[in-house]
Amino acid sequence: MKIARNPNIVFEMFDDQAVIVSDSDEELLTLNPVATLIWTNIEEPTAIDALEGKLFDLFDGVTREQWAVDLRTFVDQLKTEGLVVEV
Repeated sequence: MKIARNPNIVFEMFDDQAVIVSDSDEELLTLNPVATLIWTNIEEPTAIDALEGKLFDLFDGVTREQWAVDLRTFVDQLKTEGLVVEV
């Protein structure tokens, strides 16, 4: 499965963190550094497995299995909020 940012979502970078305007324009969401890293890597359609492999080596102190679970949980949250789409 590939995911990408919803093209209707507006975001800006401030101090190396992504700030997203919700689809309803009623809420601002500021992403933490890890979430921002994920967000900036899904501008183009990206397979979750590829994203997992690409970013895993950037983190110390986490197992590959835990990273995979955390990444997929975050992606599921983004999908629920309508911030990313499956392509």
